[in-house]
Formats: sequence, C-alpha cells, structure tokens
Amino acid sequence: MHWRWRWCCCTWTTLAILLGEGCRGHDRAVRHGAEEFVLAPAGTSRDAAADVAERVRQAVADHGWSSVSPDLRVTASLGVAGATEAADPQALLTQTDKRLCAAKLAGRSRVVAAG
Repeated sequence: MHWRWRWCCCTWTTLAILLGEGCRGHDRAVRHGAEEFVLAPAGTSRDAAADVAERVRQAVADHGWSSVSPDLRVTASLGVAGATEAADPQALLTQTDKRLCAAKLAGRSRVVAAG
C-alpha cells in the first residue's frame, strides 16, 4: 500500500507540474474530482484553449515516467469547451466533461474541442 500511495503522489504531483507549466500567470489549474484537473485559461478562445490542451497532452506523453516506475506510461485525454458555449459554469463543466468522455472513447491521449 505504501508503494502505491507513493506512486500516486508522484504521478499526481508530476501531472500538476506539467499542467501548471502549460498555464499563464492568470490561468487557473485545479484538481477536480479523483482523476481530473480543470484548466481555466482566462480570456482565451476555444481554439487557443485547444492548443494549450494539446501542449499539455503532448507534455504528459513525452514525460520520462520511468523515474516513477519502470515501463509506466501515462496519457492525458482532454475535453475543451469555450465560455460562450454554456449559460453558466456548471453547464460549461458539463460540456467539457462530455468532450473528455469523447476523447477517452476515441482511444485516449486525445483532445476533443468540438462536438
């Protein structure tokens, strides 16, 4: 159990760092739920946010995870929605979550920003 806890802490900490590196000073990145993060890039179009999401996805894929555990491979699936697509913050999270699910169903390690 101790090893698993250490692995989880290392993995989540590394993911948070990679996500933070994709942010600008006024963006917000927070852990949301058990296995998800929310990145709110202020004043950014959906297309620009999708570009940020792709950079984060690629950074996760390229990271040297073997320092945590040999043969470990971590992927990131991301859903992107723009503030103009929803009437309120909860609806925006719902739209983003639908796209996250679509990214996972499409084979993981993907960004879905439309649909």
